[in-house]
Amino acid sequence: MHNILFIMILSLVAVIFPKSDNGIYLIDQGAPFNYHKGTKEPSSPHSAWTAIDFDDSSWLRGKIPFFSNEKITDGSELIDMKGKYSTVYVRRKFHITDPSQLGSLSLEIKADDGYVAWLNGIEIASLHKPSTLRLSHSSRSSKTNREPIKWDETKLQNFSGVTQKGWNVLSV
Repeated sequence: MHNILFIMILSLVAVIFPKSDNGIYLIDQGAPFNYHKGTKEPSSPHSAWTAIDFDDSSWLRGKIPFFSNEKITDGSELIDMKGKYSTVYVRRKFHITDPSQLGSLSLEIKADDGYVAWLNGIEIASLHKPSTLRLSHSSRSSKTNREPIKWDETKLQNFSGVTQKGWNVLSV
């Protein structure tokens, strides 16, 4: 069985659109995400924000797509982004009743210009990830994408040790 974890467009930031596929959608189209503008680190310790039990209740909440300086009619526009921050952190919790029923997952993202994705605190995919040892709120992608931005798809196999019954979290 093939399942869509989610489909995300990062149009400078992030947007999620489930795509029709014969599988189970773990994150629904139009689902709100909690997000943190990258004007400072999202957590201390640095990677705590990718964990399931991280308290993101003080973060902003918005619907996908997240964008800046784009002609998009729906979603969350970050009007203060240009020249002030280059990173946006997004998180979405989702529930899995029976992880053994999932099969493989597909993660699809459009990013301008890069992203790193974690599932329950474990890195699962990236595009143009900087070569620095530690990512920070001021990190930039290792290269830029040409317009129009294309979908980056990652097939996730053997992730039984990453997902769990109950709540899980996708962090990008």
